[in-house]
Amino acid sequence: MTWYFRVLRNYFGFRGRAGRKEYWMYTLFNMVILYALWGLGTALDQPLYCFGYALAVAVPTVAVGVRRLRDAGFSGWLMLLMLVPPAGAIALVVLHAKESKPEMRAYAPGPDAAWTASPPAGR
Repeated sequence: MTWYFRVLRNYFGFRGRAGRKEYWMYTLFNMVILYALWGLGTALDQPLYCFGYALAVAVPTVAVGVRRLRDAGFSGWLMLLMLVPPAGAIALVVLHAKESKPEMRAYAPGPDAAWTASPPAGR
């Protein structure tokens, strides 16, 4: 759940990079919440629950997707592939699943840079 809230706190954050774990944990929790709201809306004859939530998380979902593509070494503009039904969605799943490229420093240090950095001298 920490990964989900980390993405939501960075609501309009299109800069930087997002690791695979951050992206996929956010996607997992997002899908669980969407399906729960869809079921609740169906049971109560109120389909707006799911639609309202999907609208509220549209920007952070695209933002984390852009950051994930950058971490994998691709341009964030490839998120526009989602406008091409079903082939675009399949292509994005494949691109988001690619390994991170540690040598890609054009956008920002890697998402796990703080964890892999060596300790300061003198410790």
